[in-house]
Amino acid sequence: PSQASTSVHGAGPLHGMRRRESFLRSLTARELGPCRPRTPAVDASALSLRASTVALSSHLELTPRGDAVTTLSLEAIDERYLLAGCADASVALYDVADTPSAPPRGPPQPRRPVVQATRRSCRSGHTGAVACVQWFPHDTGAFVSGGYDALVKLWDTNTMSPACDFESAGRVHCVCMSEVASRHNLIAACADGDDREVVLYDPNVGHAAHRLCGHRGVPWALAWSPRDEHHLVSGGSDGSLRLWDIRKNIRGCLRSFDVHHTFARAG
Repeated sequence: PSQASTSVHGAGPLHGMRRRESFLRSLTARELGPCRPRTPAVDASALSLRASTVALSSHLELTPRGDAVTTLSLEAIDERYLLAGCADASVALYDVADTPSAPPRGPPQPRRPVVQATRRSCRSGHTGAVACVQWFPHDTGAFVSGGYDALVKLWDTNTMSPACDFESAGRVHCVCMSEVASRHNLIAACADGDDREVVLYDPNVGHAAHRLCGHRGVPWALAWSPRDEHHLVSGGSDGSLRLWDIRKNIRGCLRSFDVHHTFARAG
């Protein structure tokens, strides 16, 4: 039994090594010409290699002091600080790089947040469920959040308290900042309300700078273009996606996409 156990235990690394060798042979064949790019052989080798390296952490578990987690945001500068918004109106900050060097013996102990802003510890925080959070694109000293209390908040990470608030028409579903913007730091937000607008808040002036109208239902999702800092996409309960150019002073979007047709606005 001990020999069989040793044999099975050693099969994992050997099998992984063979997968890597097979994948490298496929890449070499593709570079030299016999194998065309994106062939089934290359795709199968890549998929097999990726599957062999996927695993959950066996010794890291993050647990907020509160209710259900509703939204997450991991910053891209140091790639270690994680924000978690919760249904009890709290926002927690974790350091995911602060992990034990080796798995502990027995079940992992839940890791508490570095700091957490709750209704009790931060009286100026959210009073409703936190629906969305996002780090400031180029600075871990700030982040934005939106909640079911109809507020968009810009936070100072050092004090874990809001620096300014923006009042929306209803429950906030999404907040979004451009990762490539160099000429503006607008916070795009969508919320419940009869106007069905996407609102652009400007932290420099402390209020809304622009409103994008056109959705026939409540907008629920937002995404800035990764190439153009002035292009924003919104999606709503009306089943449409709309592409906006925030510089254009028009009542309508550049393009509208839905399941039936695509519309391009002239000009």
